[in-house]
Amino acid sequence: MKNNEIEIENIINEINEFFEKINKTAYKNIHLISSEVLSRNYFTNNFVKKVFKRKKHEKFTLKNIMQNLFIYYKRNFGHFYWFVRKYIAFKKIFKKDELQRNLYADTIYIIDNFLLVDKSLGDKKIADHYFCELSDVLKKRGKKFFWTPFFYDETPSLDRTIGIFKLLKFNINYYITEYELLKINDFIKIFVHILLFPFSVIKLVIGIGDGYKEKILKEELISELKNSLSFYRYGRYLFGKRLRSYFKNNKLVVISWFENQTLQKNYYKGLKTVLPHNCFIYGAKLYLYSRFYFSSEVIEQEKKFSVVPDKVLINGKYYLRFNKSASVAPSLRYKNVFRKYNVTREFDCLVILTYFKDFNNKILKIINQEFFYKLKVAFKVHPTSSITGIQLHKNWQIFEKNYPVSSLFERSDLIITSESGTCVEAVATGKSIIIVSHDDNLKSQYLTEIGENIIWKSVDSKKDIIKAYTQLRNERIKNFSKIEELSKWYKDNYFCEPTEKSIIKTFNI
Repeated sequence: MKNNEIEIENIINEINEFFEKINKTAYKNIHLISSEVLSRNYFTNNFVKKVFKRKKHEKFTLKNIMQNLFIYYKRNFGHFYWFVRKYIAFKKIFKKDELQRNLYADTIYIIDNFLLVDKSLGDKKIADHYFCELSDVLKKRGKKFFWTPFFYDETPSLDRTIGIFKLLKFNINYYITEYELLKINDFIKIFVHILLFPFSVIKLVIGIGDGYKEKILKEELISELKNSLSFYRYGRYLFGKRLRSYFKNNKLVVISWFENQTLQKNYYKGLKTVLPHNCFIYGAKLYLYSRFYFSSEVIEQEKKFSVVPDKVLINGKYYLRFNKSASVAPSLRYKNVFRKYNVTREFDCLVILTYFKDFNNKILKIINQEFFYKLKVAFKVHPTSSITGIQLHKNWQIFEKNYPVSSLFERSDLIITSESGTCVEAVATGKSIIIVSHDDNLKSQYLTEIGENIIWKSVDSKKDIIKAYTQLRNERIKNFSKIEELSKWYKDNYFCEPTEKSIIKTFNI
C-alpha cells in the first residue's frame, strides 16, 4: 500500500505542476475561471481519472465541436431563461423596504456556503448544515453577520426556488443572495459570458501543446462544453463584486465553505476585484476528504489571481501533510464525534448511501444476497439523493434523507458504505466499517492503512463482503480494546473538538 501511496503522490504532483503552468495563461481570461476541467476536480470531469489510468486520448473533430456547441448554447440559454425568471420572482416577493439593512458596524461577517434545496423544502425551514453553532457564537458576541447561500439547482425549477424564497422571507435580514444584488447590466454580462465561454475554451485549446497530458486536456475541454453551465459560476463572480461594493464602508470577514470549486474561485475573485483592502477570507475545509480530492488544495499560481482564500482552515492535523500552510480549526459539522454513543445494536449493520448514484448501485448490488436477508439492516439515504430499485426484505428498514445519522449510530456498531467522509466519522466514533470500493479501482483513501482488517476493510464483491462482515464482527468480540485505541487515533488526527472558545479563537471573533 505504501508504494501505491508514493505513486499516487507523484502523479498528483505532476498534475498540479501541469495545471500551474496551464492556468498561468488561462486564468488571465475571467471566463476560464469557470472551467471545471481547469479546476482539477476529480468529480466534475475525467481528466484526472484518465491520467491516473494512462488512458489513450481520443481525437475530436470539427463535427464533435459543433455538436457540443449546439448542446452548450441550447442548455445554457435554457437555464439562463429560468435564472432571469427567478430574479423577477425574487423582486416580486421581496419589497425594497424588507431589504434595507443596518450596516453600521466596523466589521461585517459573511458566512458563505451551500443551501441544500431538497432538505430545506422537505424540512420547511432553512438551517445551516455546514457551520453549525458559528452563528450562535457571533450573536452571543454581538457581531453583525449575513449569509450568502448558493442554492444552485440542477433542475431549473421556478417553483422550487420560489419555495426557498418564501422560507427566506421569515428571516431575510440574515441572508443576501445574488437575486438581490445583481443589476440588469450584470445579466447582460452573463449573457455575453454564455456567448464567449466556448470561444475562450477553443482559443486555449489551440494554444496548448501536443504532449500526453495536453492532448487529454484538449479532449476534456472540448467535451466539457456539452455539460457546462459556466454562467452560474461567472454570476458568482459578479455577485462577489456587488457584495463588496454593498459593504464598501465596512471591513469584511468572509467565512466560506471551501472546496476550491469554480463557484468559490469566482466568488473570491469578485470580492477581491472591488476594494480588495479590508476584506479577509477564511476558506473552511472543515470536512473529511480523500487524497483524490487534491483539487481542494491551493496551488501557488492560484494565489496570484485572487481566486483563493487568505487563510485555509482544515478539519484535523492529519490534513497538514497536504496543506502545510493551513491551520487546524474546530470541526463544526462533527460535534457528534465527540459524544459517547450508547450502542444498543438494534441493527446488525447500517448501510449509509452516498451522494453518488453509481456508488449506491454497487452497494445495493453487493448486499443483495441471502447472507444479508437474514440480518437486520438499516439503510440511510443521503440528504441530496433518493433510493430506488431496492426490494425490502423482512428485516430491512429504510430511513429517509432527513433522519439524523447520529441517531442511527446508536443503533448499530457496524457500517457499510462507499468511499466517503462517513468512513472516517464512523471509525472515529468506534464503529467497524466495510467500504465498498468503486468500479474505477482508484481507492479514495479517506482512511490510512492504520486499523485495516481490524476496524475497517475494503471490499469489491459479494464474496468479499461476507468475509469482511464476519472478520470485523470477530474483531469486535476478541479485540475490542484495540478497536477503541484505533478509534481514538482517528478522532485525534482527523478532528478538532468544536467549542465556543475554539471558534472565537479561530475566527478572531
